[in-house]
Amino acid sequence: MRILMLLEKDFPPDGRVENEIQALRKAGHSIDLLCITSMSSHIEEYLEGKIFRSHLSTINYKLSALALDLPFYFKFWKKHLKRILSENKYDILHVHDLPLVEVALRLKKKFNIRVIADYHENRPEIMGYYPYLKTFPAKYIISLKKWHSYQEKVSSLVDRLILVTPEAKDHYVKQYKVPSDNIYVVPNYANIDHLSAIHIRKEIAKSVSNKFCIVYFGDTGIRRGTLDLIRVASSLTDYPDMNFIIIGHSTEQKMLEKTIQKLNVSNVELTGFMPFEIASSYLYGSKIGLCPFHRNIHHDTTYANKMFQYMYYGLPVIASNCPSQQAIIEKEKCGIVFEAGNREALKTSILELYHDTAKRQKMGKAGNESVIKKYNWQNAGDEIKRLYNSLS
Repeated sequence: MRILMLLEKDFPPDGRVENEIQALRKAGHSIDLLCITSMSSHIEEYLEGKIFRSHLSTINYKLSALALDLPFYFKFWKKHLKRILSENKYDILHVHDLPLVEVALRLKKKFNIRVIADYHENRPEIMGYYPYLKTFPAKYIISLKKWHSYQEKVSSLVDRLILVTPEAKDHYVKQYKVPSDNIYVVPNYANIDHLSAIHIRKEIAKSVSNKFCIVYFGDTGIRRGTLDLIRVASSLTDYPDMNFIIIGHSTEQKMLEKTIQKLNVSNVELTGFMPFEIASSYLYGSKIGLCPFHRNIHHDTTYANKMFQYMYYGLPVIASNCPSQQAIIEKEKCGIVFEAGNREALKTSILELYHDTAKRQKMGKAGNESVIKKYNWQNAGDEIKRLYNSLS
């Protein structure tokens, strides 16, 4: 089948999109991609397909959160999508994430095309934690209630819906009454082919392994438990060999920096954004990987791919009790689960693994073996192939 994917950001990087494109190409499908660019609009070749890059102004992109009230954002996408569909024949529109589903559905009948929605996250839930939506004027003019209603409406209108966990599927079936048979679960598992090909920088890995390093990798927003992590680290300064590395960035990075300064914390390193090809060397040399997320509907029904990356590198995982990640950690016995937001419980978990080398190594080995056998993209890719076979 001929597939056109829609992505409302630039590409690459997006590991999930890259993995899906590769899996579908191996299954014999033809795939093109429409995404935005900060440069002038152009077309380029990518893995035997095309990337249509359409220029979107910064102000139009910022208006995307108001797309349900102001037409500019949807009009931009409809214009470019309609042009591409008029010039090329496709069987499927594969839409990554919630906002662009409406645009695809508007053109579904005109171009006799089926629509697949692929939700990387629960967008309305996560929007509630965006810092700018808590400030004036955004908090008064952007309606999360409208986005929830929009999500409920379009999720029932697409031909197939892709979610990232079984817990998310249960939520959409119960909350939105989406037929279970229309939902396919394609998790953000580790791509072990990609991971095994990464060159570990020995000088980084060695400098990290010389201490007892505990690593967090990814979005550093407060909802991810990063502030809790810093406060716990400040209470563990009696362990001079213990060091915390927080790799990543967010709009709340300044708050983390100010907290470190205020508490005069010397055992936490904020690296800022770092490509995974470099961050992997930090993971490789660390002793523990952290997923200390706060509880909410989004975190409860998704996996962070960092968890499987930790597991691949043999790190025991300390994670909060968000049900999706808790289920895997307890099933595979590859880490410790603590109550989300409970700093004392997080501290206790860290010290338990700090003092018990045998347990740490046993959990790390269990995690690595489970990723090699089960929690890898090669298995997740089979599900997306099965979905497309159901539409053939």
